[in-house]
Amino acid sequence: AVVSTQSTGKTNSIAIDDCTFHQCVKLSKFESERSISFIPPDGEFELMRYRTTKDISYPFRIIPLVREKGKTKMEIQIVLKSNYRAALLGQKIEVKIPTPVSTAGVNLLCNKGRSKYKSSDNAVVWKIRRLAGLKEAQLTAEIELLPSSDNKKW
Repeated sequence: AVVSTQSTGKTNSIAIDDCTFHQCVKLSKFESERSISFIPPDGEFELMRYRTTKDISYPFRIIPLVREKGKTKMEIQIVLKSNYRAALLGQKIEVKIPTPVSTAGVNLLCNKGRSKYKSSDNAVVWKIRRLAGLKEAQLTAEIELLPSSDNKKW
């Protein structure tokens, strides 16, 4: 499907690979006019689910660096760069960084936001309340691993 939008006299279109709508959407109107018409049900609902693969501009770039520091220690550095205009502000940003199953403990340091290790999810969760466009934030995690007889560190 191709969805077109009009703003300031220009027509922009987005190629959508997979598209499914909630049952309240009138599909015939979408197919003929490319407009989404619906009568919403009570409560919160998902109107549309879609996937696109062409001309994607991601709002963030994540640069990971993983270093092994012996058999029972590793360090992960994550740099999060915002790719949107400086006038924009990203809010309620959450990054989940998976950790090895053999993680015994984690020391965290971040220059923006808050981070914590969630052992139940085997992940570090990094939350940033606000991040301006064209800025970056950094997180460093020192991970202690349980000793293992296996040669695989993680």
